[in-house]
Amino acid sequence: MGWLLPESKPENAKDPSLLLPLEPLFFRGDIVDTNTTLSEPVLRLSFALFFESLLIEDSLVSGTDMASELIMMCQHDGRFAAIRMNRGHDFSTVIHKICARWSDLDPDSVILNYSLNDTEHIILDNDDDLTTMFQNAEHAGIDDIMITVRDGAKFFMAEDVQVTPTAKSNTGKGKQTMIVDDDDVIPSFCSHKKVKLLSSDWSDGITTVGQRFEGGASDFKNVLRKFAIERGFEYTLSKNDKVRVTAHCKYRTVKKCMWHVHARIMPGNEYFHILAMDLAHTCGFAVRTLTNPHATAELVADLVGDDVRGKHQTRPVDVVKGIKRDYGLNISYHQAWWGIEKVRGLVFGDYVKSFSCLKWYVGAAKSTNPGSHIDLESDEETKRFKRLFVAFGACVQGFNNCRPLIFLDATHLKGRYRGTIMAATGKNGNQERREEASKWGCQICPEMDKRMRASFNESRTWVVSAAGDGVYEVHSFPNITVDIIRRICSCQKWQLTGFPCAHAVIVLSSSGKDMSEYVDPYYFSQTFRASYSNSIHPIPTVWMPDRSVDEDFLLPPLCKKPPGRPKNKRIPSRGENVTFIRCGRCGKMGKHNRQTCKDAM
Repeated sequence: MGWLLPESKPENAKDPSLLLPLEPLFFRGDIVDTNTTLSEPVLRLSFALFFESLLIEDSLVSGTDMASELIMMCQHDGRFAAIRMNRGHDFSTVIHKICARWSDLDPDSVILNYSLNDTEHIILDNDDDLTTMFQNAEHAGIDDIMITVRDGAKFFMAEDVQVTPTAKSNTGKGKQTMIVDDDDVIPSFCSHKKVKLLSSDWSDGITTVGQRFEGGASDFKNVLRKFAIERGFEYTLSKNDKVRVTAHCKYRTVKKCMWHVHARIMPGNEYFHILAMDLAHTCGFAVRTLTNPHATAELVADLVGDDVRGKHQTRPVDVVKGIKRDYGLNISYHQAWWGIEKVRGLVFGDYVKSFSCLKWYVGAAKSTNPGSHIDLESDEETKRFKRLFVAFGACVQGFNNCRPLIFLDATHLKGRYRGTIMAATGKNGNQERREEASKWGCQICPEMDKRMRASFNESRTWVVSAAGDGVYEVHSFPNITVDIIRRICSCQKWQLTGFPCAHAVIVLSSSGKDMSEYVDPYYFSQTFRASYSNSIHPIPTVWMPDRSVDEDFLLPPLCKKPPGRPKNKRIPSRGENVTFIRCGRCGKMGKHNRQTCKDAM
């Protein structure tokens, strides 16, 4: 129900007939719709007009003493209703009138709250609460009060409780102003997906006296570090060694905070045990920050250890983003870099110490792989590494069954001490492996047999003329000369590959020769299997000593950073096809563009 009020009161304003009841409509300047959820400014103006009309109607029509009555503005599920209550009414009457306005409410499950004098969510649950509400309203000098009505069955059983806007009355003598409190509605308009951080269990790391840590002091300090980060406080270590560790709150001296934890190793089992602790903070440590001094490189190494083991080229920038996403912590690029380096040192060994292990590696590789040629060169005066040559026995024996070609390739190392690694590679008749070769039943490798059949199909239309002494002429446009005795073709392919070219195939087929007799033995299946008959055996590091002796001590090479800025362009290899572009500034063809052009204009 709505009311239309005149803009100015005439002389007969006390006539109740001037209050014209209207059907519920949307707000249009002077019409209030009681079934529509309105914004705060609209509600403030609407209820001011609405209360004024009710007060005029109540005082003139009924003539009741307003001191003994109170208008309850009830709000439920975004809808509002005004209910007049007397001091003589009991709480059951209030519930009855409210349920009469909203038929979907159950009298046994109605929950009522009201706000008064900036105090919100006051419970209204019995007759005593109702009497107290009347007394507070009379003391405050108000004639109306806002009541929030909730259905208890739906409110407590819902998985996500939807809280409707609550309104409170900012009261004053002789004037009422309605203000809508939208704080409870904000989550419904700006909802975020709740994410459980991987650090949520850290807060339970330190529990009781007698707690045991099997990893010793390092294990205890790691758990303590995570515990402090998740609880949001800082501590200092007054005792820190392999036998005992004592931690106190950072504000022990300034704010007399008595938080402390003391643990030490037990002589019977070599485990760390908590002997005394007080986890109660009196320094007001509840204010937390996203950065914590205990988020050290050791913690980063513990968190990203599995990632670095699976992905050796883990970047620090990825670690910074991952720890922020999974643990809610801000760490610096420097901390992430050192954390990755610590993990790499545990997984792959320390850079400096690894050079001292080379002498052990040479002896272990020769013993596990007989016939290997391994030579280590170092400076006898400075004890610094120079170069290392490795040729495993299996590779040496396999090379005897490969074509007499050696391919050399080198690449620059990007580690801490730089350097270059060079590899010498031979080429067998087919690039497949030993398991596949064991299944071959043909005399020639399958790939080369396929090539021979393709050459035969290509040369079937050519005419062959015999010149004598094993020399033939192939009319293939242009004409080609083939000498099957010397295994020479004027196209040069037979001499380079050792495998008959298309011209030689048609000549051998026309003369009735056995083609397999004119194929180099490197292309036979038996030769290929022989090149992979030996294996390179692994070297177990369980034999490697923890510390190198004095005669095995070896320092890394001196690495001096070259002057100038590092080059960001790769040097192309010989014969590599380089793509050139036209510069939009100078108009020349090259490898630069408008932004990198250095020509003077």
